[in-house]
Amino acid sequence: MPQKSAPELFALVHYLHRLSTEGKRGAKMALESCPKCHFIMLEGVLMTIEEHGQNGTIYVSDLAAAVKQPLPAVSRALRQLEQDGLIERITDPNDRRKTLVRPTEKGLDASRQVEAAISRYFERVICRIPEEQREQAAAEALEYEKAKKELKKQDAEIDRKGKIAALFCKAYEKAVLLTPSEENVRCWTDGTRMTPEEMRDTVKESRELAEVFRTIADIIEQKILPADWRCADAESEENDAQPDGNPA
Repeated sequence: MPQKSAPELFALVHYLHRLSTEGKRGAKMALESCPKCHFIMLEGVLMTIEEHGQNGTIYVSDLAAAVKQPLPAVSRALRQLEQDGLIERITDPNDRRKTLVRPTEKGLDASRQVEAAISRYFERVICRIPEEQREQAAAEALEYEKAKKELKKQDAEIDRKGKIAALFCKAYEKAVLLTPSEENVRCWTDGTRMTPEEMRDTVKESRELAEVFRTIADIIEQKILPADWRCADAESEENDAQPDGNPA
């Protein structure tokens, strides 16, 4: 597909915005005969359960994480849906400290009615559009969806890398605070009443951690540090290794 110029892309975005605005207005009129069910909110819960839940339920905390909203805001929304009888919150039988959310039959029925009304509305709209324009609009919409998915994928990758970077920063922030003198280590073992078995496990874990940090140092030094810096460090180490006095 040939690349579009800036004016063409602007026109496309403007057209899609107008289409969205008119679509929302018409959909609102089409939904007047449907039950009042906070459709956007309810549909968000149902879609999240479908994607991230199990057996038609989802933990409240997982729902908040999936929609990237604060837990109090999600709880308020769920309370509204619960008051209308569209969802119910139940205690997890396997862990009574956790709360699960699931739709009621009333909620599922309301969602089906709204989806059917919206589908009928857009079918009527599409029938009024000439076939040639329909094909063009479908192609443009497909291109838009591909771009949106690519941006979502890039955002997810940025988020993943950010979490890894934060994890490394936290590990180093804590590690640099440690001064491994005998006195400090004794304070640790005595203060925590560490048993001989726990000491033995700590020795093993400490050596494993040392290996982790050594590997990190090797990766940075050999693969990430610019070549001219590596050469400078090597020359510095070589000079430090030479004995005092004039070379033979």
